[in-house]
Amino acid sequence: MRPKELAPPFSWKERRPLFKDNVLYLPSYCKNCGEVETLYSCYSLLSRFDKRAIEYCSGNGDWLIDQALARPDVLWIGVEKRFDRVRKIFSKRFNRNVHNLFIVCGQAEDFTKHYLSEDTMDAIFINFPDPWPKRRHTKHRLMTKDFSFHLHRVLRRGGTLTFVTDDKTYHEEACAVLNSWRLESQAPIENYGASFFKNLWEDKGRAIRYLRYVSSK
Repeated sequence: MRPKELAPPFSWKERRPLFKDNVLYLPSYCKNCGEVETLYSCYSLLSRFDKRAIEYCSGNGDWLIDQALARPDVLWIGVEKRFDRVRKIFSKRFNRNVHNLFIVCGQAEDFTKHYLSEDTMDAIFINFPDPWPKRRHTKHRLMTKDFSFHLHRVLRRGGTLTFVTDDKTYHEEACAVLNSWRLESQAPIENYGASFFKNLWEDKGRAIRYLRYVSSK
């Protein structure tokens, strides 16, 4: 199938949380995030797998699809707020016959806060989040103390959080936000996998920076 074959599930006026075809839609400015019906559908899907991993900022889904195919025993969750990118992930999931991938179309903070229970994730990956480099755009950055609190809440003991960026300033900012976490490594991760942005920035000669933390709660 082609990405454009995934139609928008509702109009702007009709926006609401919706679980359909293993995609959870969480539209912006929706007041009833975390309603019972979508919570039940989400929890039902999560309960089918003992191991779960989540990627925030999934983009076009290249890295995520490869991970899901390599680890069919793990439920992979891809969180991407842009519908045009969700369409691409959805079509790749269908075309490559991936059965262990759950897609979230919405804000990372909303999904994590309202739909993930404590100690439910074994691994968290944040790959190339938008650094929003201008000072007036600071409020749009994903890595905040509040978000890191919810990441720590949902990550199981011994689970890992991996943050990857090409942006030196954002790397330093993430270090500051996560300074209470147990840092395991800042070294490049061998065979980490390819993605659109990783390939793009490497081709432009930018250094890729890695942070890996381990939950010790």
